Amino acid sequence: MLNLGLHLNDAELTLVSQGNIVYREPGYAMIDNEEFSFGNKAYKHARTNPRQIHNRFWSDLLLTPSSNKNFHNLSRADIASYHLEDILQSNITSDESMVVVVPPYFDSSALSLFLGIAADLKLPISVLVDSAVAATRREYKNAVPIHVDISLHYTTLSRLTQQQGIHIDKVEIIENCGISEMCDAWLNVIAKSFVEQSRFDPMHKAETEQVLLNQLEGCLDSVLKQENIKLSLEYLGVKHSAEIDSKTFKSAASSFFHLISDKLRYLYNADEIPAIQVTDRVAKLPGLLETLQDSSRGEIFTLEPGATIQGGLSRLKNNADTKSEISLLKQLPWDKPSISVESNEVKNFVVNSPTHIIFRNKAYKLHESPLVIGYQVDDEPYFLATEYNLSGVSRRHCIVTRIEGRTVIEDVSQYGTFLNGNRINGSSVLKVGDSVRIGTPGVHLELITLDMDNGT
Repeated sequence: MLNLGLHLNDAELTLVSQGNIVYREPGYAMIDNEEFSFGNKAYKHARTNPRQIHNRFWSDLLLTPSSNKNFHNLSRADIASYHLEDILQSNITSDESMVVVVPPYFDSSALSLFLGIAADLKLPISVLVDSAVAATRREYKNAVPIHVDISLHYTTLSRLTQQQGIHIDKVEIIENCGISEMCDAWLNVIAKSFVEQSRFDPMHKAETEQVLLNQLEGCLDSVLKQENIKLSLEYLGVKHSAEIDSKTFKSAASSFFHLISDKLRYLYNADEIPAIQVTDRVAKLPGLLETLQDSSRGEIFTLEPGATIQGGLSRLKNNADTKSEISLLKQLPWDKPSISVESNEVKNFVVNSPTHIIFRNKAYKLHESPLVIGYQVDDEPYFLATEYNLSGVSRRHCIVTRIEGRTVIEDVSQYGTFLNGNRINGSSVLKVGDSVRIGTPGVHLELITLDMDNGT
């Protein structure tokens, strides 16, 4: 029976043994006098010894030598191997088989490298499973489940299908939108508060920058519970203090959160209700759940710590035999009771719903009568006509309609309709500020709201 599980998310690499989490630390490595340290030990020196730190070896698992000369031309795969060996030596005393949960950003090359590392370390892997599939243990009735997780440098959104179990359908990977990048944004807004309130810049010295980083996890917890957070640090015998309100703190990472929210929109159409399943890592990010809820018709479901690896172990406990060829599982049965999801028609849809669409400096009013867009639509009651010879534009390309306070675009073309640069999945709800592109390179249509009924 499988009792060991490893989740390769470098925000918190997690090892479970006998149902208990025995290791949960970030994918950081530090080299000092040719001696390695990993996880929390390395993280505590991330700002004081930045040239001796590496934190991309799991997210970009490669054989090419690291550009960091302090790592003596070791590849990222080499560093990952040393890290994995360190985890196993400290926490595993038996040779029992293991299930490994891998994030969606692991491509076939990264999987092959990992399996090679595991073979060198004589790690008895029984099965690999996709993290979104492992985490999803129940059916979400009346809804489309979308699993949201975050690593050091990526946010991953996985759309799942529910036919006799859970299956991977589509995956969206957002690069440079991870915990590491968000930490930089939060640290900058905290440092700005110190400068404004005490004329002390904690980012000017590596030691005080590290102190802020070490305090950041506590700040995240406080922001979720309090309207204001108070911070203090001491440098050269002088104590400096600052206070920051939760709204200001949350706004620091708002650009990342809106990007995640927009990318999530493209994974389901206007008629579908999303069941947004988030890991506990995601739920701890101040402001993200509010942003997702404000732009979604569905419900948000937060998983408990370690749920992803526990979900894999629970359903794969009888797959204990190691195999010469190991494949990646992208579907599993459910093992928990189903949940019925109801539509959550939030006010934000109405508030941010555009009233007009602009095409070549002319505003077209949007209402319940469909606005048909294409190059041959003059026989329609209400239409917007493009030139005949535009590449990638269909005769009837897309339709924009106001439905119960929402503005919905439906793609009826053979070429695709692109919303903010992303191809929509059949249909999508539009918001003020959205940009629609049809054709290649195509023409752009902008969504706005007007207080008065101007335009055609």
